[in-house]
Amino acid sequence: MNRSLRLFLEAVVVALATWQVVDIAIAMSVRFGANFDLEWMEGATLVTGLRASQGLPFYTAPSADYVPFIYPPLYAWVLGALSHLFPIGYGLGRGVSIVCTAVATALLVVGARNEGARWPIAVGVGALFLGCYEEGGTFYDLVRIDSLALMLTGAALVVGRRETRAAAVASGLLLAVAFTAKHNMALFGLPIAIWRWRTLGVRDATAFVAASAGPALAFTVGMQVYTGGLFLTYLLEVPAYHGMVLERALPNLDKAGRIQGAQAEIWRALPFVATAAVATVWAWARTRGGAYWGGAMVAGLVMTALMRGHTGGYVNVLIPMFWLLPLAAVLSERGLARDDGWRAWVPHAFAALVAAQLWEGRVPLKKKYLPTDADARNAAALVEELRALPGPVLMPHGPWYPVMAGHEPSFSLISLWDVDKEKGPLRKASGVVDRAMADGHWATIVTADEKLGHGLNEHYTRAGALAAKPFRTRTGWDVRFGMVWHPKLAGDVDAPAPAAEVGGEGEEDAEGGAPDMP
Repeated sequence: MNRSLRLFLEAVVVALATWQVVDIAIAMSVRFGANFDLEWMEGATLVTGLRASQGLPFYTAPSADYVPFIYPPLYAWVLGALSHLFPIGYGLGRGVSIVCTAVATALLVVGARNEGARWPIAVGVGALFLGCYEEGGTFYDLVRIDSLALMLTGAALVVGRRETRAAAVASGLLLAVAFTAKHNMALFGLPIAIWRWRTLGVRDATAFVAASAGPALAFTVGMQVYTGGLFLTYLLEVPAYHGMVLERALPNLDKAGRIQGAQAEIWRALPFVATAAVATVWAWARTRGGAYWGGAMVAGLVMTALMRGHTGGYVNVLIPMFWLLPLAAVLSERGLARDDGWRAWVPHAFAALVAAQLWEGRVPLKKKYLPTDADARNAAALVEELRALPGPVLMPHGPWYPVMAGHEPSFSLISLWDVDKEKGPLRKASGVVDRAMADGHWATIVTADEKLGHGLNEHYTRAGALAAKPFRTRTGWDVRFGMVWHPKLAGDVDAPAPAAEVGGEGEEDAEGGAPDMP
């Protein structure tokens, strides 16, 4: 009877997991073909890929045409390398992210299996991660660095759990590569090193540290030399002058009495699994992997809280915890199953738990995340309209659209916001944009609002609206283009509108927070 019940519950898990995977695959396939920004930083990321394909440097002083991102270069390098085989564009970038998400999901299934989960439960664990697609801002398939960084970090964690010297070296090397995709991922090296030291000894831990820190340090030094010291300026110094929003970093109550903060957001994404994990954390010590994955989850909680609290931290920064937390169900089950009195029922209980969590998360993806045929038509009309406008064209909210229209790329607004912080190391250098405005450097500027600042209102005049109907981004900050500007002529005497300070309310996203940056 017990075996029949367990098989039934596991069949339910597999059915719900399949349902989840199919739903996400359909959504991603619909979004894959959208030839426009689903999220406002996609186009800016493609610009970095274009620079990689052209052999241009990433980390330079801000200029009127390019302001670097505050991220490592690996994703752009991947796009640049693949551009020799495929056209660089949204399809290429999203294709890379979709493949990385699929591999990361497979790695999670392998990690669950390595901890003793039966195949149906392991597959359910992978589906739980995919089920957090919406809670992660639907970033799994975007032209962003998140999925690549997660895949590499997940590989480092899964390999690092193996108790061999070769695994220590391989895990370290994988984490070093993950560092070149998203440098925050280096934090996961700490729990891996501690676990290997406590479990396998000093030599094994030293091998891991040497394999991870050595290449990462060599990479950093090389990039510092190659960029004249600007690499770490962008990665570390510039973000250091951004603010923190503690309401997003730490648990607290909003005005309606609802718990908010990164931890609450993670819990709401996987409430049954998270509750079971907290309730049975004492049982993890009975499993060999409990300390390992528990340490990784602590590191993940610290990292995601800091990044969510960072000014501009969007919900995509929670994705590593959406990958790690489903493993808690496996660890809890394995720990509790060692009690003779519970052993017969624990597998059934946790199969039911995974099934319940999959069902609870089985909410259709909101339509706001899915592009429409009207969006596609309006985006195509926008590109054609840009093609007819005089260049150079500055489109800071969507710098890839001018490229699609045959113009040269321009800087992205998010990059300008990054460096244009009071007392920041590159604040004075960002004045190059003010000078370009005063000189009428761009023949056309297209914006989503009037709050660009930097002399836009003083030196440019509104030339009306775009003929193409506005369309909106589908996640993150809601950007809708429409305003066209041309340089003022010598005889223009329009009273300038007050310029908004960069980094003010124009940085707010659709959910009331700053636009997604990390």
